[in-house]
Amino acid sequence: MDEVNLDQKKVTVLPDGRLDRQNAARFLGYSPKTLADWQTKGLGPGSRMVGGRRFYDIDDLQNFAQGKANSGFANSLPSGVFSTLKRAG
Repeated sequence: MDEVNLDQKKVTVLPDGRLDRQNAARFLGYSPKTLADWQTKGLGPGSRMVGGRRFYDIDDLQNFAQGKANSGFANSLPSGVFSTLKRAG
């Protein structure tokens, strides 16, 4: 397990490129609860369950952060809304 400082955000990335929900939320600047809520609504970055825990691929998170989400979440919002979503403080 490596700790990576991505854009001044210290997150833990597993050797296969996965992040748990807490680290994915920290990477994106949202709360873990927001990611959980998005997942139940079919929104947000792609994720998968492994051993009963939800994980996010670092490439999917980077694409989502750049507005290129595979889920279509970023594209389903009105213009400018994606950048103004409330981020965790």
